[in-house]
Amino acid sequence: MKKIFLSAAVLTGILSVSAAPPIRNGSFELGCDDWTLVRFSRQDSQFRPAQSDRTTSVHGRQSLRIENPGADSVELSADRVFLRRGKTYTFSWYARSDRPLHLRGAMISQCGDRWYVPAVHATVSTSWKRFHCTFQVQEDSDFLPRFTWGNWGGKANPATLWIDAVRLEEGDKPTGFRYDREVDVSAVLNDRLSVGKQPLTLTVRAYNHTENGKRIPLKFSLEDTVFPEHSVSLPERILSVPPRKVIEVKYSICPARFGQMRIREMSGLCPSLCFAVIPKAAEGRYSLRTTHHTGLEYDFCRRDHEQCEIPHMFRLPGSGVEENLAFYRKAGISLLRVGNLGTAFSWKNIETSPGVFDWSEVDSQIQMADQYGFRLMPVFGNMLYLRDRRGKKRIWSRLPEFVIRNGKRYCNPKQSRWDGVLPSHSDWRRYAAAFASHCKGKIAAYEITNEPNIVIPAEHYVEYVKIAAEEMRKADPEALVVGGCLTADYDGKLGHYLALLNSSGALAMCDALSFHPYSSRLDTSRTTAQANIHYLREKTHGKMLWNSELYYLWDPPKGSFNNEVALFSGMRPHHLFRRFTIDFGEGVMQSIPLSVNHLLGVDGDLTNWKGSPVFLMGPLIPNEMYTTYAAASELFTGSRDGKKIQTPSSVTCYRFRHRDGRNFAVFWAKGAEKKVKAVFSVSCQVRDLFGNPLPHRGEVVFSENPLVADLPDDGSFPVRFQLED
Repeated sequence: MKKIFLSAAVLTGILSVSAAPPIRNGSFELGCDDWTLVRFSRQDSQFRPAQSDRTTSVHGRQSLRIENPGADSVELSADRVFLRRGKTYTFSWYARSDRPLHLRGAMISQCGDRWYVPAVHATVSTSWKRFHCTFQVQEDSDFLPRFTWGNWGGKANPATLWIDAVRLEEGDKPTGFRYDREVDVSAVLNDRLSVGKQPLTLTVRAYNHTENGKRIPLKFSLEDTVFPEHSVSLPERILSVPPRKVIEVKYSICPARFGQMRIREMSGLCPSLCFAVIPKAAEGRYSLRTTHHTGLEYDFCRRDHEQCEIPHMFRLPGSGVEENLAFYRKAGISLLRVGNLGTAFSWKNIETSPGVFDWSEVDSQIQMADQYGFRLMPVFGNMLYLRDRRGKKRIWSRLPEFVIRNGKRYCNPKQSRWDGVLPSHSDWRRYAAAFASHCKGKIAAYEITNEPNIVIPAEHYVEYVKIAAEEMRKADPEALVVGGCLTADYDGKLGHYLALLNSSGALAMCDALSFHPYSSRLDTSRTTAQANIHYLREKTHGKMLWNSELYYLWDPPKGSFNNEVALFSGMRPHHLFRRFTIDFGEGVMQSIPLSVNHLLGVDGDLTNWKGSPVFLMGPLIPNEMYTTYAAASELFTGSRDGKKIQTPSSVTCYRFRHRDGRNFAVFWAKGAEKKVKAVFSVSCQVRDLFGNPLPHRGEVVFSENPLVADLPDDGSFPVRFQLED
């Protein structure tokens, strides 16, 4: 096996290519390469991949077969294509099935908040038939070719589907099928994670559709997406492909540094591939009460799929649930907040009728989490609301119907999206007692509801806290009780809630108060993250604090859009690393700022889709936030004694004691325009935020990207900061 070193030798090749069809591997001669399969399964957590089938095809040697014995809802997506405004295109394909099947073929685009989905709904039968969809592009945009079937409108269908000869062409009707690309080329990595800089294997595959041999020039670059100055071009090589043949070549990639990487074929013969190079996760189990941990909001891939109207759907993006858990554990994440995103711990799925409980799903997911070394914090009771859903007002909730009937509705005049629900005290107490009794010794912490201060009055919430805390203490005394879960989002107010939590004695029954600092994300926010934490500590008289949700880590510049599209797409690794540092440096014991959806990425460049990355996700591809989580987890897990260092106003700096006993500091400049110099009076090893060592020298210029410096054992701080001219 030839080897590729990020610092030197590598793979590449060469090809003379005619105008290629936009959809890659449309004849499936390379199997499912450049296609993504996602299942929404009601029955199990295992993923069933697509298969090549040489017994039936329309073009070439084989078609793609997707079996569906569980009647899952299935999505098959091609690589995105970029289409021009004003042009008319026809998207066509051949399909057959082993029984009649409803299939939607669509070209899906999103620009900002606008969706454009030209589609055809077809009935597929046992004979091959060609289907097509013609549309005119309204604005320059990426389009996602996607087929959907298996469970439509709640009607389950276990049919096996074959698909072949997928094509996109200009014009208002499909022409006689031909395959325009002479050679299809794909590149696949054996893993998207290099843990501890372990080598990865890149497999390059090519199929020659012609009767003549082809010479393919492939030239790759290996790019550091966060620190592009460390990117390198790889030597070019020629790949010879015989006619009507597939060739496969494997190469070893040996990373030289930690960070977020991308392999790009310079001429665009195959999509770019993203992967992360991360440190090994911290070993050992540290106290949630006295040391720091990085947490994640996770749903075990369980959620209500929008299409099926059937609860308990596993979203299987190219892998099963256990593969998902292993993926996040490798990032060093040890605490999972569960129940806000998916159905994993939904009250309506656990207590199916008063006093009748179904713990099967809970037990399964607790067992899986424990197997991979995670500790769980369920959001007990989920959110006490009725929410708008699919154009219908106040109909959707994760509460059982009997709880809604027995309780009262609270209409908050300031909310236009939901009404609050006030469960009866008897229903609430019964559920709390049963939940804590069943989960005794299996749950690390219970968080009492999600963001109550935007749906129900504080006078009611404090009673729910006291009842739940009493039952949890009685049944599961070792677990932590986390109250509050207060948000500044959706005009949420903190003052009255904090005052009543204190005066009622409810907060005294909790181990910690959780908060969601949406209006105080960083040290550059209008109300700084530090000021928000100080306010909470003062109002709660020093109660332990947990940041249990944030989602958006930066404040867009004044005058720019402040919606979810801008908030998601604007996040950068330094924002996340700074938030972890601020939380732990200011005495917040646990930080769970992001959800599972924020840590997954896609291959290739995106010109739109910034607001809906989840819509594109297929296999477990780490993005820059995942890589930053891994670096922060390795540094902060088990750390303690965070302390802010007095610095010039343009610099933020904290020092900590590492789990191994050494001292370290994290520092950065506030604002992208700031350039600051750190001058060291003694020799200190300095690393970037991913853990890559910088050259030893007496000073270093830095910006908003944090740096980490090892400090002397004597407790001194041998660093001074000065602004660069």
